[in-house]
Amino acid sequence: MRKRIDITGQRFGRLTTVKEVHSSKHRRYYLCQCDCGNVKIVSMDQLRSGKTQSCGCLNQEITSKTNTMDLTGARFGRLTVIGRSKKHHKTQTHAIWTCRCDCGNVVEVMSTYLINGETKSCGCWKKDHGRILQKYDNKNFRKNGTFIPALKSKVRSDSSTGFKGVSVEENGKYRASLTIGGKRVYLGKYIKLEDAVKARKMGEEKYFRPVITEFFQNINRKP
Repeated sequence: MRKRIDITGQRFGRLTTVKEVHSSKHRRYYLCQCDCGNVKIVSMDQLRSGKTQSCGCLNQEITSKTNTMDLTGARFGRLTVIGRSKKHHKTQTHAIWTCRCDCGNVVEVMSTYLINGETKSCGCWKKDHGRILQKYDNKNFRKNGTFIPALKSKVRSDSSTGFKGVSVEENGKYRASLTIGGKRVYLGKYIKLEDAVKARKMGEEKYFRPVITEFFQNINRKP
């Protein structure tokens, strides 16, 4: 029989377990004494994983320290802090800073969002990134739905044969196929692997080659 773990008297961050006060099918809870004097009931898994290390005072101290830091002149991504904002967070626990973005916009951001990297611009970075992705899609997607990089991609690591577009069926035969324009094209079943690989290569020449050739012709064409 597995021995029941008892963490009474053990220390986890600022918390020291006093006694187990409750248990359910999946969790056990301990009454804990915090270094600041407060008591708190915490689940054993939260204590052992390190997710809870105080009654809440530790987070308050970290927040307080963050709020007292002078971030003026500091740079976070595309944002440069101009100074402390006159606005206040509704909970009064987070400092708000006025920042100038590289694009020229001025925004107000909470100190925690700046420090943890959650906010790096006025929002222009996401817009620019979206335009880059859209440009990439416009460049690589054909009107029939064909995605050019997919035509040139390497064989997947989980391939059963080691050859792109060739799989092994339950009867031991090799099936050759490809996808073009979002549609699956069946290239036949073969007893020998080399015959299925050959069929796949012939299919690439027939279906892929014209699309890839047109793609590079459009790129090299002068405006």
